Amino acid sequence: MNTGIRLDRLVVDRGLAPSRMRAVEAIEGAGIRVNGEVVHKASVRVAEDVELVWVEEPWTYVGRGALKLLAACEEWPEFVWAGRRVLDGRVYAGGPGAWSGTGLRSRHRSGAVG
Repeated sequence: MNTGIRLDRLVVDRGLAPSRMRAVEAIEGAGIRVNGEVVHKASVRVAEDVELVWVEEPWTYVGRGALKLLAACEEWPEFVWAGRRVLDGRVYAGGPGAWSGTGLRSRHRSGAVG
């Protein structure tokens, strides 16, 4: 019989991750130290009183858009970014309403822009 609590659940319960999905991503990626031992398996069961420390801070930025911007800065170092506004204009097949609330028109399945 398994005892203890799932690691991803404990990470969220302690406020170290905003959701279980984000906890799983961080645990399986960089890992988390459980009582000093690095663990990369989110489903492992641990005692509720273990010490948890991220191997590296998983969320330095609000979203992935910041990582894309950093990559652009490295790709084009001669470009002057200071004072500019940047839009993460990712395109995906999100269906009607995928762009709702963004001020952009949505792309419908037919390919028409509405």
